[in-house]
Amino acid sequence: MSNWRASPSLRISTYYALIGALWILLSDELVAFLFPDLLNLSIAQTCKGWFFILITALLLFQLVQNNIALQKRTERNYASIFENSEQGIFRSSPQGRYILVNQAMARIYGFSSPQEMIAQITDIATQIHVSGESRREFIKLLEKNGTVQRFETRNFRKDGSIIWTSTNAHAVKDENGTILYYEGFTSDITAQKIAQESVQLSEARYHMLVEQASDGIFISDSSGNLTEVNQQACAMLGYTRAELLALSLEGLISPEELALRPLKLHELSTGQTRMAERGLVQKTGSLLTVELGTRMLPDGSLISIARDISSRKLMREALARSELRFRALIENSMDAIALYAPDGTILFESPAATRILGYPLTERIGENVMKFIADEDQALARTELQKLVSEPGMSTKAEIRVIHKDGGYRWLEVFATNRLQEPGIEAIVANYRDMTERRQAETALRKAEERYRFLVEKLPAVVFMDVFDDANTTQYMSPRMKDLLGYTPEEWSTTDDIWENSLHPEDRERVLTEDLRTNESMEPFRIEYRLRHRDGHYVWIKEEASVIRDEQGTPQYWQGILLDITDRKSTDEALQRQLKALTILHSIATAESTATSLGELIQNVTDVIGNTLYTDNCGILLLTESGDALQPHVSYRGTAPENLVPSFPLSQGISGRAARTRTAMRVGDVM
Repeated sequence: MSNWRASPSLRISTYYALIGALWILLSDELVAFLFPDLLNLSIAQTCKGWFFILITALLLFQLVQNNIALQKRTERNYASIFENSEQGIFRSSPQGRYILVNQAMARIYGFSSPQEMIAQITDIATQIHVSGESRREFIKLLEKNGTVQRFETRNFRKDGSIIWTSTNAHAVKDENGTILYYEGFTSDITAQKIAQESVQLSEARYHMLVEQASDGIFISDSSGNLTEVNQQACAMLGYTRAELLALSLEGLISPEELALRPLKLHELSTGQTRMAERGLVQKTGSLLTVELGTRMLPDGSLISIARDISSRKLMREALARSELRFRALIENSMDAIALYAPDGTILFESPAATRILGYPLTERIGENVMKFIADEDQALARTELQKLVSEPGMSTKAEIRVIHKDGGYRWLEVFATNRLQEPGIEAIVANYRDMTERRQAETALRKAEERYRFLVEKLPAVVFMDVFDDANTTQYMSPRMKDLLGYTPEEWSTTDDIWENSLHPEDRERVLTEDLRTNESMEPFRIEYRLRHRDGHYVWIKEEASVIRDEQGTPQYWQGILLDITDRKSTDEALQRQLKALTILHSIATAESTATSLGELIQNVTDVIGNTLYTDNCGILLLTESGDALQPHVSYRGTAPENLVPSFPLSQGISGRAARTRTAMRVGDVM
């Protein structure tokens, strides 16, 4: 009865059946009774038929209207479910495009609307699936089974992020079995997956922590029988896991110790931890001293953690020894070590501070370091401190004058590092040493160098210092180089190979050979040679240089002088020429006294001059009988007879002029 009331179609069909039955059974007799006249009866029968048709049409119209209303209600219900579902609902083509998606589906994948998702996703396999293989597996399952359940896969969202989804879907086919499309539901299970992975990771981490823990872990039931142990527990006691699991917690403790101090596991309450130092019996029978903590878990089981404190004792002893050594280093160091607060307050100073500055440690600790810095260096010290404080880990170095206990100053070389951020230190760490004597020595050295430079620059010679290396790099050259060769010291020092390139060709090989020899033997370099002046003429130089060594005897520099000896050399050459002239005159006189004829005399004179002065080409020209020309004597040297000019007119050349004027003429260079 309830189905009849709930279904309009069933009610209309029932009414139609009743009316039709009554109409068929009663209508003809009723019409004949009401209209006995045949004409009227015919009209009445016709009207009856049209009335039946009208009633039928009305009933059919009502039935169709009810069906349309039902369909619309169904569609509205489906649309409401489709639009308001928290699950993504989709319909996609076998070609990989979405035909229909709901708002939840678009939201899952990061799209603002279903229309945007349908328009932008043109290939589900590449735009949605992270792995193309997962899409192929999805299609394969649908083609094989017609449906898939809880198909989990990693997918891309619109922004490129990756989510996990679970999909239930089925294939919709036509009457021929051809797949028209796929439709189904998709849920975002990313949070669930992350939670699962977190649980798995947590379990893996827990297992890893237990297995890799440096402490032995023992799990036992409420009676103390071991149910689980970690690898470290096995390693500590020398048992295998199976051997340990056959024992109890009490069985690991020596009977003597148990008699003195029972475990009393039954007295433990949930969450309570009992700590004690225990001696566990190793498989070898020896005792291992451990710190044993036992705790009851909510399920009534017991967890015991054993830490080997024998190593800890050794470490403490080693640490104590290390601290003693560190203290000895600090207390006996020549350098002072100090700790400063960011504002400059002295937190700590080593005993060397007293030796350097004269103050007892109690007078400086707690004071601000700026109080002890000389006025001249206050600004520098404050600047360096501010830089240090502003940058963690920064280091700085400075030389600062500090007030000594006796009222004088001490120069300190300070190295400081910002370690304010380091736990256990949290201070500026500084090392400083007394460099007062070094400063005084540097000042004295600087003054000595200034005096030396003054003297050197006044010398009438070039003073130089070259590094003792293959290149003989110039370290210093006095300003006299400008007077000697026309170069400034800087020009001479920075021009490559200028010394070798300036050597006179006739002196080059001799000088370089001596330079090489003395570099190897380290004997003094003493030599005279010619160097080309900047303007092109050559200057005679006398160089003397010696090797300067360090305290270990290692050669460091060549130090020497360059002296201009051009004038002396010119005087020497003039004397040599005069000596040669006298020698020639003496030889000619000797030749004249021994000659038996004019021709022999000329021959002897030619040989004397040629052998002494002009070895390449020389001879005597004689006046011809006519007296208007000169002709070479047969003793002429250096030129073949066939190449000699037979005669020289007196009107040509120096020889002709000398013969014509009957006067001696000095020729500087006969060539």
